[in-house]
Amino acid sequence: MLASNPLIVVGVFFLILFFAALIFGLVMQRRKGASDTSASSSADWVSSISGPSTAGGERMASLISETIEDLVRERMQKDPTLQGQKIDFGTSSDGTLEIWIDDERYLDVAAIPNEKIRAIIQEAVKAYNEGNV
Repeated sequence: MLASNPLIVVGVFFLILFFAALIFGLVMQRRKGASDTSASSSADWVSSISGPSTAGGERMASLISETIEDLVRERMQKDPTLQGQKIDFGTSSDGTLEIWIDDERYLDVAAIPNEKIRAIIQEAVKAYNEGNV
């Protein structure tokens, strides 16, 4: 009888959708290790995550940058001459991208002296932009 009332059916549908979205958001927040849910400005948020490193020595960066970093690492592992090098993307205090290769910081891909690494980064960005992730 209640299922025949369209208003109740739509209400229940949206209630289920709301709770599913809420649970998904909480799971994603927990997976990313987001612990700061305070309402601070974005500049404060960037400066809070852009310190020299986080747990395990991994610098924090945007989700897009971290995804591209993973693609770059996969490609570097396939090249025997680059397997020993560490790469890490981070966000500086002003919000710009930093690329760390071993212990050297680069603020622009063009400034990276190793041509292979520059090419791998450019390929990874292209793959990400084309949806080939």
